[in-house]
Amino acid sequence: MTNTALEANKAVVTRLLEEVFNGRNLDLLPEVLTRDFVLKPVAAFPAEEAHGPEGMRAVYEGFYNGLPDVKAETLDMIAEGDIVMVYDRFGGTHEGPLGPFEATHKPLFWNVMHLYRLRDGKIAEDNVFVDALGLMQQVGAIPAGS
Repeated sequence: MTNTALEANKAVVTRLLEEVFNGRNLDLLPEVLTRDFVLKPVAAFPAEEAHGPEGMRAVYEGFYNGLPDVKAETLDMIAEGDIVMVYDRFGGTHEGPLGPFEATHKPLFWNVMHLYRLRDGKIAEDNVFVDALGLMQQVGAIPAGS
């Protein structure tokens, strides 16, 4: 794969994180995700798969509901073939329900690894690994130090 193709793949992922997630422009999801896109959470929150752009819309809306000021910060990005790996940090103030967890009104921060697989210039798959233990400790579901 050429450097140009690798950079194009990284640009699609950057667009998902910056314009769609951070920019709250969910109408762009069909432009960056394939119709058969699948989110595959591995030790992650939310723990369910999401399918297609509409499935990701629901996941993102859930985050915005629980963490109205949530943002993702890309710490590192590596591309190889049709894969883009991203290490990022998410953070926001827990002002509403986040899955089964009621608002703590505290800032939450957690690290995430994404293994994105691209196809035909769009993201077809996201295998996401979340620091679920750290997140669960912050919302009080698991005692700190466990």
